[in-house]
Amino acid sequence: MVKPARKRKVFRGKRSIATGAMMGAAALIGAKTTKAESVDTVLQDQISSGAHYSFTGSTIGVTVGWSFTANSPDLVITQLSTLTGASGNNDTITLWNTDTDEILAQVNSLADTDTWRTVALDEGISLDEGTNYGITLTSTAGGQYRRVLESFTEASTDGNISYTDSVYRSSSSSLSAPTSFSSLWDFPDVLGEFQWLVDFGYIDTNAPVDTIDTPVAAPTPTASGIGAIALGLISLRRKRNQNKPIKE
Repeated sequence: MVKPARKRKVFRGKRSIATGAMMGAAALIGAKTTKAESVDTVLQDQISSGAHYSFTGSTIGVTVGWSFTANSPDLVITQLSTLTGASGNNDTITLWNTDTDEILAQVNSLADTDTWRTVALDEGISLDEGTNYGITLTSTAGGQYRRVLESFTEASTDGNISYTDSVYRSSSSSLSAPTSFSSLWDFPDVLGEFQWLVDFGYIDTNAPVDTIDTPVAAPTPTASGIGAIALGLISLRRKRNQNKPIKE
């Protein structure tokens, strides 16, 4: 007579209990997680911090702006903004490559209050180191442009962007934004070195990013001890079962 094969039990349930005990007594340690790059501005942060600005009356269709040079290969413009006159201004903001006289981005913003208004770009504009750029504001309705009498550019961008010059164009009968940056005039220095409050936001892709602490589970000495006891009980249980007589 052939004896039936002996059946052996697998103690999966006990092993999972031991693992659970170890994890249940685990400690939390910190792990670093990076955050997305922050958006910096050239003029807006300075004005918001209390820097003084002045008003300039204007007629409809005037274009004002300023030019600058990028001193870093890691800058990407992500938004355009302006602070103009009272509610009702209909503004066009244009970003230029002044070396090629090319329009890189253009947005429209209708003022509902006398505050900064920002328009995010669908795609970021990467700046080339050593290249010259310009940003202009054309108001097709309303008036009263804002300006500062000195440049905050170098101080507010850690030297990544250098202010070059202020530009303007007198009222246009078409009330539209210019199609060429080279058609604009340098603002007369005798009136002061105005920097008009049309601005952009940018990120520095090479700047260190902030980090935050995220808790991560790690076994503690207590957890290790509990785990060892649980595994010892499992081993003892197995030996006892192995020593039991085989039933035929």
